[in-house]
Amino acid sequence: MKRNHPYRRLKKAFNGSQEDKNAPPPLIGEEVYNRVCNVNVTFGKAQKKNIVKNIWKNNWSKLDVRHCINVMHLEKNVCDSIIGTLLDIKGKTNDGINAHKDLVEMGVCLKLQPQPQGKRTYFPPTCHTLSKFEKLCSCGCLWGVKIPQGYSSNI
Repeated sequence: MKRNHPYRRLKKAFNGSQEDKNAPPPLIGEEVYNRVCNVNVTFGKAQKKNIVKNIWKNNWSKLDVRHCINVMHLEKNVCDSIIGTLLDIKGKTNDGINAHKDLVEMGVCLKLQPQPQGKRTYFPPTCHTLSKFEKLCSCGCLWGVKIPQGYSSNI
């Protein structure tokens, strides 16, 4: 990141301190492979017999582009996450108690600290919290979108 990048001065958005260190140099393929070659991955659900494989292959480290991201699924997951968080859909939001506890532990946004009230826990509203009227307007906007059949069936 450039030395004069505006994100370096955003203290409140991150951990409260201005970043003045240089960015680390990018790793070459061999260095990345050496870090992940001993990582074992268990595929599938927990069963009697789990298959543990080393999914990393040595020829992977020699590629110029070492990552291959399926853009379609990435966009879908990001869209689902954003809509779930904005509309506060149960099970689809990433703004839960663990996220709030992590913020408190890191010392960021202490005003969002979970507040126990009897048997329940109260979460102060965040800046992206939508009111009921705003949620209705957002859903109404999505409802009125005209697109070809099969392009956004999940919305």
